[in-house]
Amino acid sequence: MEIKRSTVRILIENKDKILKAGKFKEAEFKKLIDDLTIAELYQKKIIEGIEEYGTIDNPRLLSELGTSEKKIASTIEYLKEFGYLEAYGEIPRFFNAEIQNLKQYGILPNVKIIRDSNLCCGCGSCVSLCPVSAITYSKGTFEIDEEVCIRCGLCYTCCPRSFFPKTLDASEDNDNENINYSSQFNYYHEIITAQTTNTDITQVAQDGGIVTTLLKMAFDQNLIDGALVVTEGLEPLNPLPIFIEREEDLLKTAGTKYTNSPILKELYKYRDSKKIAVVGTPCIMKALKKLSFYPLHNPFYENIAIKIGLLCSESFDYSEITKLLKNEFQSTPADVKKMDINKGRFFIYNHDGTVLDIPIKKIKKYGRLGCFFCEDLTAIHTDISVGSIGSDVGWSTVFIRTEKGAEFFQKALDLNMIVKKEIEEDSKSFNSLSRIAKFKLKSYEELHRVEMKQQEPNVRITNFEEVPLGLTEEMVEIETQRCLQCGNPLCISGCPVNIKIPQFIKLLKQKKYIEALYKIKGDNLLPAICGRVCPQETQCELVCIMNGLGEPIAIGHLERFIADWERKNKLKECPECAAPKGIKVAVIGAGPAGLACAGELAMNGYEVTIFEAFHAGGGVLIYGIPEFRLPKEIIKSEIETLEMLNVKMEYNSIIGKTLTIEDLRDMGFKAFFIGVGAGLPIFLKVSGLSLTGVLSANEFLTRSNLMKAFRFPDYDTPVKVGKIVTVIGGGNTALDSARTALRLGAEKVIIVYRRSEAEMPARKEEYHHALEEGIKFQFLTNPVQFIGDDNENVTQMKVIKMKLGEPDESGRRRPVRIEGSEYVIDTDTIIIGIGTGANPILTKSIPDLKLNKWGYIEIDENGQTNIKGVFAGGDIVTGAATVITAMGAGKMAAHAIDKYLQENYLDKN
Repeated sequence: MEIKRSTVRILIENKDKILKAGKFKEAEFKKLIDDLTIAELYQKKIIEGIEEYGTIDNPRLLSELGTSEKKIASTIEYLKEFGYLEAYGEIPRFFNAEIQNLKQYGILPNVKIIRDSNLCCGCGSCVSLCPVSAITYSKGTFEIDEEVCIRCGLCYTCCPRSFFPKTLDASEDNDNENINYSSQFNYYHEIITAQTTNTDITQVAQDGGIVTTLLKMAFDQNLIDGALVVTEGLEPLNPLPIFIEREEDLLKTAGTKYTNSPILKELYKYRDSKKIAVVGTPCIMKALKKLSFYPLHNPFYENIAIKIGLLCSESFDYSEITKLLKNEFQSTPADVKKMDINKGRFFIYNHDGTVLDIPIKKIKKYGRLGCFFCEDLTAIHTDISVGSIGSDVGWSTVFIRTEKGAEFFQKALDLNMIVKKEIEEDSKSFNSLSRIAKFKLKSYEELHRVEMKQQEPNVRITNFEEVPLGLTEEMVEIETQRCLQCGNPLCISGCPVNIKIPQFIKLLKQKKYIEALYKIKGDNLLPAICGRVCPQETQCELVCIMNGLGEPIAIGHLERFIADWERKNKLKECPECAAPKGIKVAVIGAGPAGLACAGELAMNGYEVTIFEAFHAGGGVLIYGIPEFRLPKEIIKSEIETLEMLNVKMEYNSIIGKTLTIEDLRDMGFKAFFIGVGAGLPIFLKVSGLSLTGVLSANEFLTRSNLMKAFRFPDYDTPVKVGKIVTVIGGGNTALDSARTALRLGAEKVIIVYRRSEAEMPARKEEYHHALEEGIKFQFLTNPVQFIGDDNENVTQMKVIKMKLGEPDESGRRRPVRIEGSEYVIDTDTIIIGIGTGANPILTKSIPDLKLNKWGYIEIDENGQTNIKGVFAGGDIVTGAATVITAMGAGKMAAHAIDKYLQENYLDKN
């Protein structure tokens, strides 16, 4: 296998551009190429060995190449993460789709992938590494000049967030008998608490002043000729990288700066220094560790004499630290002398002598997104780690990591510059450190997103039983460990009903299932439904920061699990309700919007009655979604939960026919919510619509689902499908129709869609299931005529090929006819599933109700119509949308109805 995407080749091709950028002199560039050439030859030998053996055999490679286990394992990791070992089952752990896309162009990834995924830890190493200075870093993030970038891959290779082989976590002193190992602290010689004996340092430094004292000792003893650290910037609490070359400047670096500072972006400037110290947070140290191996199997920067890490549980961009101080302390950066995190609290020490603090959990929402991926509290990739957590005021906690670190620290002790005390493993301090460090550990790198088991395609097409089979408790245990418990959980805002998802997942992780039920039902009374049909992939899971790695938390699966667990254990958990208010509210329509609105109002103490035109509740859930996607017993069970909240159900009540809004007012209802959906089918403007065998998806699915035609003759509702069924459309309704037709006996099912696969609005999960079941898709194809025989039975569909033009109002590219490309499809059943419109039965009965030009109800931002006391939401307002969007509209309207009733009725009592 040839390494086509060669870093060496790219660098040589861009030699003039690199030398002009000024980071490398001619001799340095030659050394870089020589070292990389050796590295690529070694990689080639690894690949040739794997090809010869037909498998990845580390011991054999180790024996034949005569190198170290670490070098073999790390090189294989490198090759895997760049997509070279896919033939052997090793695919990139993250960013696989992006890497596959780049491979086809023969180019290497750069760290734009990291930035676009909110993964950046802010170390700044990519700026130092870029040979053409295409990367700049400011205001908490970096930018890449794509015109300057040469796609050499150096930045991606050495980024600590792209991939990080576990072999690099191992201690350099493997044979040292004094090394201790633990999962939460990794390797260490000893853990102590210490403080400086220098009174000048005590005045300005945080707690024990250990870092400043160690640097002073190093300068005194000529152990370093410079130190890369941070100092106060032009704005208070906004530190800047600084390179200290004189001991006299050390005090400029003292004190804690929790604001992010990408100090490694300056590293390349000091390559000529012989021996430097680098002081930084865990992410800085992780980047340095990776630089010590990639891409050369040698240190990229060989002049680092000592690495001193800072314990860190959170980092903030300057804009966020400003918000934090303003919102939580009513303070400004100018007021603050220094900040600290200890004993589960965030402290600020003001210049006026006041000390204020709040719990750490209150500040998590201000943290950098990249910090939520960090699993390192104690800066494990260092020689010495220093912090305040676990020590008393005026002292610092110190981890001695390496032999070099032990010698370095001992010199300061021997010179009486530092005093120390042991932290015993059974001490309160050790236990506190251990607890916080364990909480910081993450499992997302080791664990993959769980895949729900499902019926095999050849079996499920013969029945109407549910296709996905749900999660086991063991699977839930794995999946909940993957959640990062973000301080700024985007998943909540991504959910239309704002479920408190991280709290819910945390309770599942702790196996507190009853509490998890209460937590989710406080925001969503229909979790069994939403867990099955809600498009989480475009909502909560889309904004999950784990989605940046291609594996968002399976929120929908977990939601389904807890609802199924409740039903399996014959429980019926309901949220607490407010005291009865004695006010009646009418909800018109028992679809998702109406059910959500009714539940919210009932929990607030209102007497709610739902008026439903059909003989069963659920709306589109019951007539539009097949049994194999959403079993009807699930809908029945969820509606029973509402009835436990004293919601009354009035079926076979067509408001606008059997009763009017005015009738309901006369019956004592004070407010009204209209959630009747958009159930009027839209038909194509083609000839042949009246042929036998042509029907709408609404009719087809309603007969099959609501009227149980799929159980004919047990239920007296026949439905006929031919041998060849053609479905028109690309949404969930079209796919539901196609998959239903297959189960009802069709020999062949074709879906015709006028746009491409990429524009298809159906859920990817349903599309995948349809493909597995053998349904055929004809994209960029549009019907122009339905053709029948002498008996008026449909026999063919004439179609025309399409191409994609400019985007239309939906943002999707508009399909354009390719003239002369017509052809005919043989078919004996055509199902039209291209969408629905507003049914006018109710709206026509309210002449004063304001509608838009498409017949949908117009509302304000709170769901209020132009008629006092009448609210609306869901598809009758927006047009056909998702179940959870309708529920969100119903919930929002319920809050507005509550406010309306409070102002107009309750406050007057």
